[in-house]
Amino acid sequence: MNTYLIREATKDDVHSITNIYNSNIPFLLNHLGVPSVDESFVDHERNEMAEAGFVSGVIVEKETKNVIGVIDYKPDETVYLSLVMISSEYQNNGIGNIIYKQFEASMLALGSHTIRIDVVNDYDDHKVSYWSKHGFTPEKEIKLSWGQKQSSAVTMLKSLV
Repeated sequence: MNTYLIREATKDDVHSITNIYNSNIPFLLNHLGVPSVDESFVDHERNEMAEAGFVSGVIVEKETKNVIGVIDYKPDETVYLSLVMISSEYQNNGIGNIIYKQFEASMLALGSHTIRIDVVNDYDDHKVSYWSKHGFTPEKEIKLSWGQKQSSAVTMLKSLV
């Protein structure tokens, strides 16, 4: 049984999304170069992602209806999974694994063949090994720019078929 729902984010979710970002200070510092973001940043990101063909989604706990995470992806034959972020209070208890498996199954059902992720690897090798355990293989080293920060990253792919 799926305990979590992934749905497209709405304007009403901006406050919850901002709180999720701000609960992940190490992520913000290492990906954006700032210790916090505000609702205008989140709203701008949502609009920018939509213009680029991405779905900005939220992860909702079905029982409580609480928004506990954020997920941005571009559906296609090769899905580009841009961001998965869980509120810090829900981390380190397997929820991320459950949500990722749900996401993967839903993309396969939509006809996607591959998932691509870009993993920032200049501050925590754990992230690359986490995605490797989920069947992703490193493809190439890249540079990513987001906000005030440029980071080293690795593009990783996983075949779904």
